[in-house]
Amino acid sequence: MKFPVKVKYRRFEAVIYAKSKSYRYYRLAYRAAGKRIIRSFSTYSEARQEAETKVRQLATGNQNVALSAKESADALAIRDALDSFRRNTGRSVTAIQAVTSYLDVAKLLPTDHNLADAVRGYLRTVAVVQRKSLAEAVTEFCEVRKAQTVAPPGKRPALNPVYVQDTERQLNEFAGTFQGTAVADLARTHIDAYIGAHGTLSPKSRNNLRATVRMFLGWCARHDYLPANHRLLEADGLRKEKSDGKGGRTLIGLWCSVRQREFRFCIKEAKDFLGIRDGFQNPCVTNYPAPPVKPDESARRKVSDTWAKCLPLVEGGPVWRYLVEQRQLDSQAIAAYDIRETISFGERTMVFPYWAAPADDLAAVEITVPIPEWLKFEKLARLEGKKKEWTSPQSTLIGPFHAQCEHNSENYSPT
Repeated sequence: MKFPVKVKYRRFEAVIYAKSKSYRYYRLAYRAAGKRIIRSFSTYSEARQEAETKVRQLATGNQNVALSAKESADALAIRDALDSFRRNTGRSVTAIQAVTSYLDVAKLLPTDHNLADAVRGYLRTVAVVQRKSLAEAVTEFCEVRKAQTVAPPGKRPALNPVYVQDTERQLNEFAGTFQGTAVADLARTHIDAYIGAHGTLSPKSRNNLRATVRMFLGWCARHDYLPANHRLLEADGLRKEKSDGKGGRTLIGLWCSVRQREFRFCIKEAKDFLGIRDGFQNPCVTNYPAPPVKPDESARRKVSDTWAKCLPLVEGGPVWRYLVEQRQLDSQAIAAYDIRETISFGERTMVFPYWAAPADDLAAVEITVPIPEWLKFEKLARLEGKKKEWTSPQSTLIGPFHAQCEHNSENYSPT
């Protein structure tokens, strides 16, 4: 048999190709729906039978022959999905309508977003916005605020009536500027035009006007008269202006205007002119004298009680011999400064009193106060060659904080 074999029916034909060394199957080729389709068969008889079937189907106009098994299964699944949509919603959509509508929307979406998320976002914003004219929204807003100007018995009102009236005047002017406009149709150009029409006002007055418009737009968004993602607040007209330094329509504002200087300089000039010294520029400075500090008598009493428990040195005793023989102190200086000793935790301890009199010259020292200002304690014994010393926990000479800095943790009180 000579290959390729052509199977014809009317004007349609299919071609059967023989096996080859590289491909051990018979191949059937035909064209359907504008594309060439190839099928493989293990025997020639199967390929011949399929070829005769396909050309007859093509002759009758059947386009199903152009679908593979997977494509046929997908087509059936699409049919079932459309039928389910019709039963749930009552709306009939053809397969071509569903596909073309989806592809049109998919072109508009970013790569990482799907159609369902886009629809949910739409329903949360634009889809719930209610159409309300600007004049009606202003009236409703002002009526709500008027109710807050009524004071409960024995209490103040939530809002000042004068403030509410001024707000109503500004918003009525805003609504009158754009008659017949719905709140949802407002654009940033409307805001810029309204604020720009008040160029004769001072920056402070224009800022108050901006605050009123911002408050109203926020109320409209909460009541679904504006979408939640509106960008009206980004209008250039709603940007706050810096003050011109004139201080408003007050006496100090008049001073700033006449002097042509900033407020921080003019307020100082006005204070100097009026003789005011209230520490405005430096709140930490006060002109009032500080109250006298009373001495802490409790510290002196503690030192006095400890000093009374200390014993004078005995000539020839261990402490006296250590000071005179090892430390080479003069015995007269020891007696003049009244160095004493005590027993602390079973060990001999030297007690050095610190007097208030100057000690630059020993001859000029004259002890007139029987109680020292504070005490220093030093153990006579040296543990591992180290000296252990500490001071009284409170002192009238060096202050209670420094006096608590001990050299070790031992108790200073003699036992």
